[in-house]
Order: sequence, then C-alpha cells, then structure tokens
Amino acid sequence: MIKFPTNSPSGPVIIHTDSVNTFPLVPGRHDRQSFLRAHLTVIEKLLSGRHAWFPSFNYDFLGSRVFDVDEDRCQVGSINEFVRLNEAEWRTPTPVFNFTGSGPRPAHVSQGDPALIYPFDDDSTFAQCVREDGIVLWYGAPFSSATILHHAESMSNGPLYRYDKDFSGKVISGGISTDVVLRYHVRPLGRPVDYDWARIVSDARSQGIIRQIDEKTSVYWAPAHALVEYWVEKQLKDPLYLLDADSRSWIALKLESLGRRFELGDFEDVAA
Repeated sequence: MIKFPTNSPSGPVIIHTDSVNTFPLVPGRHDRQSFLRAHLTVIEKLLSGRHAWFPSFNYDFLGSRVFDVDEDRCQVGSINEFVRLNEAEWRTPTPVFNFTGSGPRPAHVSQGDPALIYPFDDDSTFAQCVREDGIVLWYGAPFSSATILHHAESMSNGPLYRYDKDFSGKVISGGISTDVVLRYHVRPLGRPVDYDWARIVSDARSQGIIRQIDEKTSVYWAPAHALVEYWVEKQLKDPLYLLDADSRSWIALKLESLGRRFELGDFEDVAA
C-alpha cells in the first residue's frame, strides 16, 4: 500500500490525477465505474483521513462567461469528475479554477459588487492549502498540472511575463445567479510562454521538496508550503526562473524594451 511518510503534513491535499499512469495500482479487470472507484479507494487509503481537494477546473467560463457550479463538468481528469458526481459534498464557486471534495469547504473570498475573484492570490484555495500545512499530490498526473505554480507567481510580485485580465460573467449555484469578475494573470496573446518543467521539477527534487511515494509508482507529493516558498524564492532571485529558454529569450528582450511588467494593451486591443 502506498502511503505518505509518518512526518508528512496533515493538512488538506490538492490532488492532480491521471488514471492511466496509475493503472498498476488497481490491477484486475474493471468496468469504468469500478475502475474509478478502485482508484479512489487507493487515494483514500493514502490520505489517511486528510481532506481531499480535487481540482474540478472547467475552462468554458472564459468563452461562455457562465459557470454553473452544480452542472458544469470537471475537465481535468476522470477520477476528479467521478468524485464530483459521486462523492463530493461541495464545489467551490470560483470560475475556471474550482475544487470539489468533502469535509470543510475551502473559504471563498471575493471583493465588491460584482464579486471580484482572484484565483491565485493570498485569499485563494491554493493559499489556504499552504496556510493549513497541506500537500500537493500528483497521482499519475504530469507535474505541469500543478496549478499552485501560478499562486507562487502571484506571491512573487508578478509574474512580469503575464498580465492581469478581467473576465466578467455569472456564477450559478443552487439556481441563484451572481455577477462576478474573474481576474487572473494570462499568457500574452499569440506569444509562447512555456515553462521548463524538467528543470523546475529536477531542482525541487534535488532540494527534497518533490518526493516520490515509492520507486514503483508514478505518484509524487510535496509539502505545499515548502513548494511555494521555494518557487517564490527562486523567482525573487530571477523573475524568469520558471521559463524555458525560447520563452525566456523573447520575454527578456520585451521586458527590457518596456521597462515594466507586461500589460493587457501590449498584446491585446483595449476598448476605449
């Protein structure tokens, strides 16, 4: 049975999943439902009573400008969608970057009317996981699924190579519609902004922050506080630390010519 070390944090666990890469953990023949249930059983045993926060991200809001908390499917993993439909007691109302799970629901913080929501700031679900001594778990998922990286970017006075953009719309929950504005840092339109995940992960593993559960599984974990603190520290020393070489090259030149962080008008038309 896979398990966390005895001295690992006891807070909530943000769980990124991929049922294909963890197939060896649920041997035998399964129909789809029992296959997903078997994975969930493995995860529940691994958590040992910790609260599970499964990303239930749905990106349709960026186009439709409507997020239905109860009806919109999770677009980031069959296990996560299975949890949302069959096990979850709640789903957070943040458009795009929402979570589903059981136990106490992460606090939802917004400001003003319409509600202004920052999905990666110090009031976000990611920040709450850090404060509550939580864990990031990759259950077969690629390391690039760790959206908490964007929280680390927000905590690093930036990022310089993205810009804030507002998405106005509505959140529907229990039949009640609420006007919202989702504000988060987006990639420059039409330009590549890619992260050097091989180096990012190698560096974090060399520091003992990202750790493999055991040598036979594609399951990794990291203490959320240590992971974010490390990424913030690296970005404060080098604001372009997370980027791959190609992205870094053009971004460094653009930043030098601007003398400031990217803004919406540098890449997109801004209404007068």
